[in-house]
Amino acid sequence: MASRSLLAITSSLLLSAGIVTFSLPSSAETLLTKATVQRLRNQVELHLKQKRGSRQAQKSDVMTPGDALRTFQKAMAELRFNDNSLARIGEQAVFYFEPNTRSFQLESGTVLLLIQPGQGKTRIRTPNAAAGIRGSALFVRYLKDTNVTMVGALTNSNIEISNSDGTTVVLKAGQIGYVYQDKIGVYNFDQKQFQETSPFFKEIDWNEAPTAVKEEIEAALSEQQTFVGKYDDTPLWTKLAENRSTPPQQNFATADRLDSGQFPDATSAIGVNTIPSANQPQQPFSSQP
Repeated sequence: MASRSLLAITSSLLLSAGIVTFSLPSSAETLLTKATVQRLRNQVELHLKQKRGSRQAQKSDVMTPGDALRTFQKAMAELRFNDNSLARIGEQAVFYFEPNTRSFQLESGTVLLLIQPGQGKTRIRTPNAAAGIRGSALFVRYLKDTNVTMVGALTNSNIEISNSDGTTVVLKAGQIGYVYQDKIGVYNFDQKQFQETSPFFKEIDWNEAPTAVKEEIEAALSEQQTFVGKYDDTPLWTKLAENRSTPPQQNFATADRLDSGQFPDATSAIGVNTIPSANQPQQPFSSQP
């Protein structure tokens, strides 16, 4: 079966050059001051800044800025922030938020974010990319071994992805933007299929999720046209290192069929079918001598 895992969005997100931004007037900004652990699955650790150590995470634990959360294989954690935003963090991820800001850091793995609208400018950083939104829903994945950041838009809320030189692309709902070797590309994905089949999305308790976010997701889904096209145009570099028989190729436009069985459970659960966007830039993907 064609790729259902381009974005195994749940493994743990994170940092450096990447940023996800949700911009609103600064006067409306609500700073992130704490996050409460709502749900856990398998091995999850908390790294507490004040105690300078780590321990097994427990339900109802409270994280404050500077604390980090780390998930292991087939693990998941769900965090509720003081502004009612929600973060679902997938396996093998490292995630934290910065003091006195609305900035998240993702060093590895995948995160699904439901951002409460009207709270101010929000960012999520990875080592090589930046993305932005005005509150609502997206997922971010950072593949550490290939230095690839992927951002998937679930709402039409001006979600942006940027590289280190400031080049920015606005994503529509049903699009995945990625940064690889400082180049930006865009793929369309089947948002309906993703929402119906991904446990990472399906397990959300919508009675607790921000109502405005749910409404924007539903509106975006109703506007997406029937998804058509080949499902085998997933780039080779999206494979996880442990499932790749060869290193990432320089010409990463090469299509390579990915079956869901090639991925660990937690990542295949978050994967999506994709085809190149009509706006996909071609020149950056040609192999260089």
